[in-house]
Amino acid sequence: MEEVKALEYETLKVPYEVLNKKFRTSQRIIDKEVSQVVSVCNLIENSRASEELSSELPALIANVQESVKSLSERAKECAANQKALGVTIKERVKHLKSCASLSDIPMSRETSEDSEVSSWRQSRMNRLIAEYFLMNGYYESARLLIEATDVGQLTNVEVFNTARVVEAALRNKNASPCLAWCSENKSKLKKIKSSLEFNLRKQGFVELVRLDMKLEALCYAKEFILNAMTDHTQYKELEELAGILAYSPENFMLSPYKKYFEDERWNSLADV
Repeated sequence: MEEVKALEYETLKVPYEVLNKKFRTSQRIIDKEVSQVVSVCNLIENSRASEELSSELPALIANVQESVKSLSERAKECAANQKALGVTIKERVKHLKSCASLSDIPMSRETSEDSEVSSWRQSRMNRLIAEYFLMNGYYESARLLIEATDVGQLTNVEVFNTARVVEAALRNKNASPCLAWCSENKSKLKKIKSSLEFNLRKQGFVELVRLDMKLEALCYAKEFILNAMTDHTQYKELEELAGILAYSPENFMLSPYKKYFEDERWNSLADV
């Protein structure tokens, strides 16, 4: 059973964390939509008591109808996403429960009558191999294995697909998907004092300087880089980075700061 706990810890933890995040996001979205509906309803109440606003009443009613429709669609979308994750968690709990009375049977004692034990262990092995493929970037091999062995509900495919999109974008010198991911997971990144967003913002500063947009780069640093800092020692990194402002684009690769303009920096961000 200890072996099962060690290997299967992420099986329930990951979908639970994803569900928790989606629930919080859904709550923010719905609260925003409800606020808009309430705001329009208040305007309608005011228009009924004011002759000056009475002419605007039909437009306000149409507006609240549109807001209610939007709220309904958002709520259905959020509920569908959470329901799908609930089904995943239910399947994983069922999978883990089925091993409770089987995990203590040593593999050496298995006979032809222990097919259920072998089947459970084979499913676990297939899942572990699939996730190994995903973690190492062998996405097509993982997809084929998951389809062939029907372990899709047991594998954290969605998490790895998100990572795949972020990684591909970074290798194409596009930080937007990764910055969006950082925003969604800001609290957890802050908790572990991750420097990922700080490094992304530094690269954004470099790209503006590369385009000779130095004033915009300074505004960018003030707005984003300082807010992304997680440690006071990062001020030294900023002091060094500021040195690139002293050079014109044609001299970047001849300067002591040429490392900031090498394409390998994007690959380093993707490898994180």
